[in-house]
Amino acid sequence: MNSTPPPTPAGITPEYLRVKEAVRFSGLSRAKLYEALTDGRIKSYSVRDPGKTRGTRLISVASLREFVESHAVTA
Repeated sequence: MNSTPPPTPAGITPEYLRVKEAVRFSGLSRAKLYEALTDGRIKSYSVRDPGKTRGTRLISVASLREFVESHAVTA
């Protein structure tokens, strides 16, 4: 896992990542990430307009980092 998420063009470290960025940041597969999201082990939010079924899934960087660190095995 990278130690920090990719900075934005303004150089600000984001609090939330989209799924594609979260996969790249954590090294988890997309399937494993969604499994952890479904189980509530990683916090995420769906941002969408009222009445719409599609939106943008945003994943908490802090929650993602905690999940990865709690499952890390020291070699």
